[in-house]
Amino acid sequence: MLAPTLILGALFPLVCRLLADRGHSSAAAVGEAYFANTLGSALGAFMAGFVMIPFLGLQLTMASAIAINFATAAFVLLAARRGGTRVIGAGVGLAGAVLVVLFQSAWRTDEGALGVYYRTSTCFDFGLPVVPLMGAEDSELLYYREGLNCTVSVHRPAGGIEEGGISLRINGKTDASLSDMSTQILSGHLPLLF
Repeated sequence: MLAPTLILGALFPLVCRLLADRGHSSAAAVGEAYFANTLGSALGAFMAGFVMIPFLGLQLTMASAIAINFATAAFVLLAARRGGTRVIGAGVGLAGAVLVVLFQSAWRTDEGALGVYYRTSTCFDFGLPVVPLMGAEDSELLYYREGLNCTVSVHRPAGGIEEGGISLRINGKTDASLSDMSTQILSGHLPLLF
């Protein structure tokens, strides 16, 4: 998250500088940038939650958001008045947007079922040693569906059902499995016992 945070944090002062260079006063430039930022944040949250994720799914929504960020960077760099590097930067931004659109289908669709938000020992493979998730690398994905409130997946261990059974995961967290049948039965008996 460090790189996107730094880059997106640098975008606001850059936009303010571009507006100030176009003849706006500093106060007006900051005000207009804040207005556009607030409007964009509200519209983006609405579009992502109510339009893009329900119709496109998580993967395509993420790819679209990344491509839009690259295209926006290219537009901002082209709008800058000075320097030949702006054309190179804009070209890199447009190339990034095109690459994201072209290669988004190669992304692993089952990564939405990994549950990395609660398994903190996970690191993704950026040349670093990878700590495998519980059952993520050694299981076969039988079912994957993105819903309005959660992601549901069904996994089978690579060794077959005998190696631990089929598991149902909600947002990557195993909520039901054949290997945990005693706990599930106990959960049904507890209300009757009380």
